[in-house]
Amino acid sequence: MAAVRIIIGLIGAVITGYLLSAAFLTVQTLTAYPGFRPELAALAETYGMNVMGLAAGSPFIAILAVCFAVAFAVAAILKRILRPLAPVAYVIGGAAALPALFFLVENVMLGGGVGAFFGARDPSDLALQALAGAAGGLVFTLIAVRK
Repeated sequence: MAAVRIIIGLIGAVITGYLLSAAFLTVQTLTAYPGFRPELAALAETYGMNVMGLAAGSPFIAILAVCFAVAFAVAAILKRILRPLAPVAYVIGGAAALPALFFLVENVMLGGGVGAFFGARDPSDLALQALAGAAGGLVFTLIAVRK
């Protein structure tokens, strides 16, 4: 039963992290242009295209799942060593997973450069991605961790 909770928790984390990551990528990309104020309809349409495009046209979700799995495995080990951090271990792991994803895609898959994802290039963009990962870690905690 524990394995089922972990798998469902990981799936929930990936879905949550993915949807929030795509939302932050969309908003950060569209609002980066000086003087351009996108309407809600344009944001929603672009978000929908980003969600579909990242799901169908790239290995983003698979890489995200691997990043979360590694982060949660490390968190499971560390929470036994650093007991005071145990309640938030998976949230911290999730927060590390998404910036790690962008680092891996940029430097390993693409060989470095200007940034594969426009909405994840500067510190504020990566902080929002870490927030998306932390939300995924929270979902994992709520589903997978026994109370």
